[in-house]
Amino acid sequence: MTAQPLKILWQSNAPWCGTGYGQQTRHILDGIVELGHKPTLFAYWGLQGGTLSTGKYPVLPPGRDPYGNDIIGAHMLRTEADICITLIDPWILKNYGEATKNTWYPYTPVDHEPIAPKLKESLMGATEIIAMSHFGERTLREAGFENVIYIPHVVNTTALSRYTADPEGWRHKVLGREPGDFIVGMVAANKGEPSRKGFQQALEAFALFLKKHPNAYLYMHTDPTQDDDGVDMEAYMKLIGVPGDHVQFPERYSLWLGFPDEFMKNMYSALDVLLVPSMGEGFGVPIIEAQACGTPVVGTAFSSIPELIMPGGGYLAAPRTKYITPLKSYQVIPDVNDLADGLEWAYDHRADETVQKVCEENAAQYDKGLILQTHWKPFLERVAEEIGATVATVNVG
Repeated sequence: MTAQPLKILWQSNAPWCGTGYGQQTRHILDGIVELGHKPTLFAYWGLQGGTLSTGKYPVLPPGRDPYGNDIIGAHMLRTEADICITLIDPWILKNYGEATKNTWYPYTPVDHEPIAPKLKESLMGATEIIAMSHFGERTLREAGFENVIYIPHVVNTTALSRYTADPEGWRHKVLGREPGDFIVGMVAANKGEPSRKGFQQALEAFALFLKKHPNAYLYMHTDPTQDDDGVDMEAYMKLIGVPGDHVQFPERYSLWLGFPDEFMKNMYSALDVLLVPSMGEGFGVPIIEAQACGTPVVGTAFSSIPELIMPGGGYLAAPRTKYITPLKSYQVIPDVNDLADGLEWAYDHRADETVQKVCEENAAQYDKGLILQTHWKPFLERVAEEIGATVATVNVG
């Protein structure tokens, strides 16, 4: 093979999508370009029926299958890709090892324990598995996989940092809150019922907290409708007994198109605490985004969540029980009373400079420039050497 940059087919959401995968694609592919490689994006979501270019790399669409199973081989041939990296749940992909001619590197979320049988089966064809959390790495190794490396998700800590110009003014102007009000936030997609993100448990914990603190408000950065097969938030609130005037949702049109970094920075900074009552997380990007803005997190002590919250920078609520999901493995339901205790901890530590600094220091470990240099650069250089490509890389700041 002649000396050339490593050609990478990256399959995930398009970089302009407001999804977690879309954000990772944007940050990581920009960095991969700066490292001297040549990525092509296969956008299984966010682009249909044509080929585009971001100006840095081409973007290819899916075929008839929404996840790319019918076209992945053709995309590999068309791009002459050396390797294929997929940022998508591997269990919905079919025979990717064979289709990529044994050059498949799935960037894999693991949010069950033990590993779900369907996920384990799908990964048998992987050349090497990229785990996005230490939890995922450990769980994969316990399942017998030895070809596993760890590369965490990234956050743009330059764009997301503590907003100090006029936080109370922003809280009043955008969220309608007054000085002294306590704002609990939740950033999660409303998909599936029951919800893996724990909307029921979030509302129940907030209802308990509200009884003690009538100045508390809940901002839920999500779609409250069932348009994406999610939960009926209004019905949940009514059943649980959470007053509507204490809950706020973003403007739906802007939510669909995606809010700019400046809005997210201001929003996270305006929160007193981020609530993450998830039943399982492959990573949990909002946990790091909130901390980058100095905001502590109350989360479930399961899957990747504990490794993302440093002592003194948040609160881990104990699981109440395990349950078996449709993927035939365990996730957990967090204890509602312990979640409420976590909110009490946050109330006692609101605007605590020490807590805010712990959060910011923790988030800095996941800065995109740092992760590209310490994880992606050596990984891609090693792969290039293994397949015979010679790559001239540069430093990413």
